[in-house]
Amino acid sequence: MALWGVVPGKGDLAKNISLAHQAVEIGKASGATRILHCSSSAVYGPAREATETSALAPVAAYGVAKIEMEQSLLSDETSLSEGPASCVLRLSNVVGADSLFHAIQRGEPVTLDAFDIGQSPIRSYATPTVIWQAVASLLSVNSMPQTVNVAASNPVAMHELLEAAECPFVWRPAPETAVAEVSMSLARLRRLTGQTLVIPPQEMIAEWRRLTEAQA
Repeated sequence: MALWGVVPGKGDLAKNISLAHQAVEIGKASGATRILHCSSSAVYGPAREATETSALAPVAAYGVAKIEMEQSLLSDETSLSEGPASCVLRLSNVVGADSLFHAIQRGEPVTLDAFDIGQSPIRSYATPTVIWQAVASLLSVNSMPQTVNVAASNPVAMHELLEAAECPFVWRPAPETAVAEVSMSLARLRRLTGQTLVIPPQEMIAEWRRLTEAQA
């Protein structure tokens, strides 16, 4: 599993390409038959129910860098024919690792955009359980796809996560630039895992807290 990568504000994003190819070389040298590379739902931009074959329309440099990494990796005919099989995991927001969870940890009221009465931004989220189900399935399936979306199959509203975490929040009218929903289709991952992958907001928060306590 190639878990390394350069994230925004932490270095040259172009290095994601060389890191992906280094993972392939390490895989060859170690006799690996499969390599899982981490990409991001940022490649889709503000899409709804994006599938692995949807148009790629990133709005930030990070998404562009991940597309370039994927294209370089999956167009390298030598690596594809002679090296280990590669699969790119397009990860959604990860529970515990995005800006919403940083705000929860601060314990201060969070300001949420209100698109309709009582409706906050909707996003796809991945939990540790979902990520591991994806990994386990990709290691055992007869033939890996080149790309797979990784998230819970149910996009969730941010206010539902805050309510489950008992974190206070306040509403503001959503500005014109705000995006009501960013989500991915998980049909391919559901077929691979044989699971529904529905994770209620309460369980997302519970998983995050269990992981946090285990790391303490």
